[in-house]
Amino acid sequence: WRAWDPVLEREVALKLLLPRGLHPEQELATVVAEARAMARVRHSNIVPVYGVDRREGRVGFWSDFVRGRTLSQRVRGDGVLTARETMSVGSELCQALAAVHHAGLLHRDIKASNAMLDEDGRVLLMDFGLSQDLQIAGDIAGTPNYMAPEVRSGQPQTVSSDVYAMGVLLLFLATGLYPLSATGDASRPAAWKLTGDIASVDSLRAIIATATHFDPQQRFPGAAAMG
Repeated sequence: WRAWDPVLEREVALKLLLPRGLHPEQELATVVAEARAMARVRHSNIVPVYGVDRREGRVGFWSDFVRGRTLSQRVRGDGVLTARETMSVGSELCQALAAVHHAGLLHRDIKASNAMLDEDGRVLLMDFGLSQDLQIAGDIAGTPNYMAPEVRSGQPQTVSSDVYAMGVLLLFLATGLYPLSATGDASRPAAWKLTGDIASVDSLRAIIATATHFDPQQRFPGAAAMG
């Protein structure tokens, strides 16, 4: 929700946890975990969190209110980005993801609808609801189109799987497509089609190909290197 903070007298974005039948303390813990994850990452391309609370049986947190569109809305509304635009957006998002990893977290849900382009042209990485400590092996989470093949095969998510998802995001921004095989078979490399501006830009194709390599060891060693 867009909300008003009467103490600081400014607009904020208020995220309320949907009622899911959890115990009240579990609901609070879920929201606090996401807010703390976001608060751990200090970067100009990460939305800052201002507070978390429970009121009238609902729990939620509030953060900076961003005026703009998600990258998914941008592609749907205006079409795919040029290669230059894709690389500019990708560079900023990679630095944000590097800050996430530096804070000891995995994002685990990199996708076009979890990144925003604000009215000033700044790119913001958002939604840490599935983020996880790097030292904890948890359940598989995320969006299927952006999942690395090893994750779809049941292996734990890693920095490399976040890098893979970033590569998929760049491919989507430049072509509107995802690198899934026709069968969705995670046991063989994914293929993707060259369309639009990306077909003539070798450097961008090479970045995406490296980031989405079937073998995690052949991908960029981290988001900073990819950036």
